Amino acid sequence: MSKKDVKEVLLETTKTLIKEHGYVTIKDITTHSYMNVAAVNYHFGSKDRLIEAVIIDVLDELKVLISDRLLKTTKDENMTLLLADMLNVLYNFVAENAGILKYLFLSIDNQLMSVNELFYRFFEDETFTELVYKNLSHAIQSENPHELRARYMIIFSGAILPMLFSLLQIDEKVMEPYNNPEFRAAYIAQLLRVVTA
Repeated sequence: MSKKDVKEVLLETTKTLIKEHGYVTIKDITTHSYMNVAAVNYHFGSKDRLIEAVIIDVLDELKVLISDRLLKTTKDENMTLLLADMLNVLYNFVAENAGILKYLFLSIDNQLMSVNELFYRFFEDETFTELVYKNLSHAIQSENPHELRARYMIIFSGAILPMLFSLLQIDEKVMEPYNNPEFRAAYIAQLLRVVTA
């Protein structure tokens, strides 16, 4: 197995374990990946560095999903539908990766790094934000940088809100509407009204 393959197996195994169990130990990682601690240390330096790589990988996955959708935008496309697609991408990603996101953002060891990576990847990466702002500018017919950033923050935070409820371990009964497709459609429609007003 090549170095790249070993690294990928360790990353994917760690992500899967966190998703399934909400927690991961170095023993879990090595047992399920059929690797040893030396492989983790060789490729990542430590379990903490491996977790950091998982955080970056998960956030980059979301960026790719959003970027791919934005790059397919045409001049004649209905911008409200584009924004709805972006919100759906965010909402679905958070719903599908709630366990990983919960572990990454609530683990004391990873909390600050996770928040820093989230902020950097979605608000400071110039290539990504320029793509978002270009499409958002077209959608709301404004080039005011403060307005664009404010609306982007509304979109992002609005789509992340269900994750926050999940992270706070709110009762399953309270979370039920967030998993309902009708609620999701209504939630996104209301968020779109705020963003495009």
